[in-house]
Amino acid sequence: SAGIAMNVLGQCGVLQKPIGQLIVAAAIVDDMLALIILSQLSALTGDVSFSGIIIPITSALLWLVLGGAIALHVMPTVTGTLLNWWKRATKAPNENDDNDKVQQAFVILMVLVLGLLPATFYSEASFLLGAFLPGLAFCRDDALGEFVSVQFKRIITWLMRLFFAATIGFQVPISLFGNGTVLWKGLVLMVALSGKLAVGPLLTPKLDKQHHWRDCAVVGFSMAGEAEFAFVIAVYGVTNGLLEAELYASVVLAILLSTIASPLLLRTTLAIFPYNDNEDALASTNKDNTGATDIIDFSNCRFWHVQMKSHASWGSLPQLLQSLLDLDLQIVNHHSWHQRHASDDTDVIWMWNDVYAIDCEPSSERDCVSSVDASANVRSTEIKEFIQGSLHDQKGVEIAVTQWFPTTDVEKQDDDTSNRRLFEGIFQEVSVSLERGRPDIVAQPLTSKY
Repeated sequence: SAGIAMNVLGQCGVLQKPIGQLIVAAAIVDDMLALIILSQLSALTGDVSFSGIIIPITSALLWLVLGGAIALHVMPTVTGTLLNWWKRATKAPNENDDNDKVQQAFVILMVLVLGLLPATFYSEASFLLGAFLPGLAFCRDDALGEFVSVQFKRIITWLMRLFFAATIGFQVPISLFGNGTVLWKGLVLMVALSGKLAVGPLLTPKLDKQHHWRDCAVVGFSMAGEAEFAFVIAVYGVTNGLLEAELYASVVLAILLSTIASPLLLRTTLAIFPYNDNEDALASTNKDNTGATDIIDFSNCRFWHVQMKSHASWGSLPQLLQSLLDLDLQIVNHHSWHQRHASDDTDVIWMWNDVYAIDCEPSSERDCVSSVDASANVRSTEIKEFIQGSLHDQKGVEIAVTQWFPTTDVEKQDDDTSNRRLFEGIFQEVSVSLERGRPDIVAQPLTSKY
């Protein structure tokens, strides 16, 4: 339901930032609620009964909760087992043929779609859940996602246009938009939609006072423009006699105005108050716990490159970053990659984390930037052991901690502006290093150049 907002956020470089991922997560929850509502509306058509109301909503919740859990936690293992069986049955070579594996995964995906569409429909939930759940089962398969995007992008684009034109576009009651009652009701409903803009300022804490209002505006405008599913529900309501023609026209008018205005306001907000790549790192590096700004003597700091390879699991990256913060390391930048690997027995998703950090603990009689001394080896061992202790429940963990030497001149600066400019140089250097590309996580040894 966030196609328009996602385009704007992607073009403005915000989609992969924490605020962008927050909006994606909110859009998924919004879709789930819309699917439940759509299931419930079917119970209000024809003869209304208690069982007719309870069964659709119960069915939809079970499909979402139980089906979602199976899709996320069971299906990856089942898929890996099926792919391994397929490989042995066809007597394929021992080496993995990634292209064949992706195509086989796509066949499994389509079988799930064709099976779940009627299953959700006949269980009185929305049949759209039958399309949602297979996508959820393969949402972490990057190769399959890229395959579908490349092979079906144009087809999907045109099918979406035809779908909206045939089901929604032809039902937009343009002739009723000149009706005064339709106009004022539509404007009132649009004001109600703008309530999404008030949630941020009124209900969220000001964790980042400098950017709080901008973040609230970005989330609010993104959520206010998520109206694609609202069109579907409105059309269902008028088609089944749940909405009168004039009220339906008012609803559609409010949705249209919100869909047009929100992306424009979102783009304007991001143009006036853009997100800088290094603003979060600068904020965490140049401020102490009281919010005061300090001038850091980078010439008396060590620079660490931390690599961690492990089985993917929820919360592992936050745990790694929190471990570094607990060691008083200041994080410059980080990047994560995922890769699925199917062996003869298991199907495992591996994760590779790269983190660059600054260690500015006071020390004496050493050149922190240009040499590796005995104390550096002790400190690297301390960092590695502390991370291992923090991630003791993690499977397949490998950790490497090495000292790196920035090419940026790190002589001590005497003012905050120069200090920030120096950190920006270090940040850009790290960002270039992190953008080298995706490593072969399974085969690639740690501390290697890729």
